[in-house]
Order: sequence, then structure tokens, then C-alpha cells
Amino acid sequence: MNRFLRASILAPILLLTVLPMPAAAQISRIDALCLYVSSRSKTKDPHTAFEYNYQVIVYGAAGISSEGYEILTDEELSHKVQDVWDRYIIHQRCGPMGVPSTGDPLKFAIHTSFDDFIREAISLWKIDLNRIDEHGTYLDFLEERIARASGSMRSNLERYRRSFIEMGAVRSQDLPKPE
Repeated sequence: MNRFLRASILAPILLLTVLPMPAAAQISRIDALCLYVSSRSKTKDPHTAFEYNYQVIVYGAAGISSEGYEILTDEELSHKVQDVWDRYIIHQRCGPMGVPSTGDPLKFAIHTSFDDFIREAISLWKIDLNRIDEHGTYLDFLEERIARASGSMRSNLERYRRSFIEMGAVRSQDLPKPE
């Protein structure tokens, strides 16, 4: 094969490996988020600021590269991730194989005790903790889980409950009624 032909075939492949995916392409990867929350898989790229694969998915969908993650303020990161969370991620339904959905990725992280994801979602991303879905607010979800839990699982859930309350979470019954 001549050099020109080989170069014209390889150039697009090389560009794909060098250029980051646009945010629109990253949004299509959100479907894998539940899997990454479940597996707690870490990135294998030593040159990234991200520790977990879920971060690659969430920040990528928000249009934040590893380099951007290191230079943006917490407020900028929060704003960008909140937008993607509200438009796309909140609609994901996660659950163990063969088990009905436990809810969105944050509720699934609570279900699986994935502290790092929970901490990042409520402290850095500052997602809306008072959104109501089929399980109520996050605080409703936690209290329902606490009522059924025992031992170390119960203490984890109670710790999460305190953290959520500190970040402004309330039960659905305590939210103002729409007029």
C-alpha cells in the first residue's frame, strides 16, 4: 500500500483518538452511567483528572474535559452538571439485574452505598434534592430505606440522611404546595 493511501486511511482514525468527543456524542453515553455507578469502575487513563468512569460520562455529557475539570470553579462545574442532570441523567432508571428500578443514578448510589458518587452529587454538583419522582424526594427515599434497614446499612443510610438534610433536602410532604 502506498504512503498516501495509508495516510488517508489512518488520518481519520488518528483524529478520533486525539480529539475529544463533542458533548452531544457524550450524552449518548449516559445510558452506561448506571453500569458505572454499579461497578464503581475506575478510569485506567493515568492522564485524566477523573478517578471514576462515571465522572468521564457525567462531565463529558456536560462538555467538561479533564483539563476543564481542573480549571473550572466548583460553581461552574455545578452549573454545567446540573443542566445535564436535569435534562438527561434524572431520567435514567437504575437497578440491579432482574430487580425493579431503585430510581435515578443517585438513588441507585444510595442503594449500593457508593459514597464518592453521593458526595460528589450532593456537595459539588448540588443537584436538586427535592425533586419528586415515583419514590418521592431523596429524603423520602432515604427514610423509606432506613425503616427497612438494619445494622451497618442502617447507619450508612442515617449518615446519608444527615448529609442530605445539611444540603437542604426535605420530605415531599414538607415542600410548599403548588398554588
